[in-house]
Amino acid sequence: MTVQAAAPVPALAQSAALPTSGQFWACDPGFTLQTSGNAARCIKAGERVETNPGNCVAPSQKRIDYRGQVDACVAGPIAGDMVCLDPTTRIEVRRGIDVCVKNTEPTIRQPASRITRS
Repeated sequence: MTVQAAAPVPALAQSAALPTSGQFWACDPGFTLQTSGNAARCIKAGERVETNPGNCVAPSQKRIDYRGQVDACVAGPIAGDMVCLDPTTRIEVRRGIDVCVKNTEPTIRQPASRITRS
C-alpha cells in the first residue's frame, strides 16, 4: 500500500477574510438565518405538535386499544371513538394511547434585527 501526502491547502486570500465592521442582520430567537448571494431570510422549521384527545363523557370510560389499536369511550355495550378537541388536528391511532397530531408549516420572515459593528 502506497501512502501519498495530501497537497498543501493554500492560505485564504486577504480579501476573503470575514468582515469585522459594518452592518449585519440577525434573526429572532428560534429562527435560522439563510443566505443566497445577497439575499437573506429567517426560517423556522415546521413542527409536529401532539396533544391528548378529549376526555370521555360520564358514564363512559376511556379504554386504550379497545378495538385493535383504536382507543374508545365505552359505556356498557356502547362504544364511541376518541375525538380531537381541536378541529385542525387529526387523530393518530397507535398502540397505547392515541394522540391528536397537527403539523405546522415552516415560517419565513425577513431578518428583523440590525447589528452594527465598528
